[in-house]
Amino acid sequence: AAEADDDDDGEPGDESAVERELGSRAEAEEADYETFRLLADKDTLGWSAPAGGGVTRGVAQGLLGAYCPLVDALCKGEGAAAAEPHVRCAAALALAKLMAACPAYCEARLQLFFSLLLADANGAAGEEADARRVPPGVRTTLVIALGDLCVRYPNLLEPWTAHVHRTLRDADVGVRTHALMVVSHLTLHDMVKARGGIAEAALLLLDPEAQVCARARALFTELATKSSAPVYNALPDLLSRLSRPDAGVSTDGFREILGYLLGFIDKEKQAEALSERLIARLAAAEADEVETARAIAFCFERLPATERSLRRLLERRDAFAHRLADEQVYASLCDAAARARRAAKASLAQTAEEFEGVMSKLRARALRADDGAPSDVDDENAESDAAEGAAAGSTPARRGAGPHDATLHVLGEIPPDGAAQTPASGRRGRPAASKQGAAGAGATRKAAGSTKKQQPTTTATSSRSSGRAAAARQ
Repeated sequence: AAEADDDDDGEPGDESAVERELGSRAEAEEADYETFRLLADKDTLGWSAPAGGGVTRGVAQGLLGAYCPLVDALCKGEGAAAAEPHVRCAAALALAKLMAACPAYCEARLQLFFSLLLADANGAAGEEADARRVPPGVRTTLVIALGDLCVRYPNLLEPWTAHVHRTLRDADVGVRTHALMVVSHLTLHDMVKARGGIAEAALLLLDPEAQVCARARALFTELATKSSAPVYNALPDLLSRLSRPDAGVSTDGFREILGYLLGFIDKEKQAEALSERLIARLAAAEADEVETARAIAFCFERLPATERSLRRLLERRDAFAHRLADEQVYASLCDAAARARRAAKASLAQTAEEFEGVMSKLRARALRADDGAPSDVDDENAESDAAEGAAAGSTPARRGAGPHDATLHVLGEIPPDGAAQTPASGRRGRPAASKQGAAGAGATRKAAGSTKKQQPTTTATSSRSSGRAAAARQ
């Protein structure tokens, strides 16, 4: 009765008892599920690996286990029946279903699964025989089943993640299309890491099939909306992979891929951080890495120009000044400055103009160095470099005395004889050396005046002495 009164009043009853009852019920359901799963594995497939025999060796004792040797043989292409493509596709589908039914059997057959799936992933001439033995329909069946296996056994498939992205290289259009669909689903749902295979997916932006190209663009558009910014994080690694000579990407293809992906960098902080990493990469590039320097310069051309990034390029200009002799590097940096000069911010436009002037002078110097001309410049260029150094926050070293110093002395920039100038005040004042000269002249005049005053007294005294001597003689 008391509990009924409590329920009528709306007060809570014994919550701890309810929680204990729910918890014990959940534990019981979990135990029942595990028991039924073990029974199903034992009765349906019953795969068990012998002790010390390795993972790939085992015995199937269940109801469906008797078909495992037949399925394995058909998938490997053994027997006359394997020559029929439809039979082999059915065997591949049966293999995938058996792997999904038993984790032990799945672990034991992963090597066979990926060897069939990647038979034509590289498209090399030496693998043409294997490609003929594995029809495209079999590879399509396996790549579709791959998505289900990654969801069902993520821990077992994690070491094979790199091979998952290799399916995007398949020579068959249908296999590539289905592989891109599976990889997109797994990547967008965080089942596989986007950074590891983004280079493979980026290559599909150049695919000759319009459908594959459109799906690749849709993948990167969805990735750009994620808060973790996978496109921004993967760009340095993508730049390093695509700029290699063995990447097989032409210059136009590289520019098309990077131009599309850099369009997703719309935040100023991301652009500045990426510029810092690109500057460091450009400074660390070897002398013979011409394509890498051109690729980095192209990235600067497509990145949103900011005042900080241009200033950093001016500060680190000595690290890449020799690269400006290359026409493509110089053109890309000039295009970046031109885009910044058209910006609405006056300070950014002014920095861009300064950047263009410095790049022009550095390019002329780099061209003279390539032609074997002396590196010394005339006084006019030295004055320009000094002005640029002052604008960039650096103080150029002062030369010895000469015609240049005489000109600066006339302009009032260098005091004569190394005397320091006094700082400017509210009114015009004389230099310290002039004040000392005036003080010395005043002291001389005073001494001369005192000497003149003493001369009459001395004359009178001498005349009186001579008069006394004459009177004594008389």
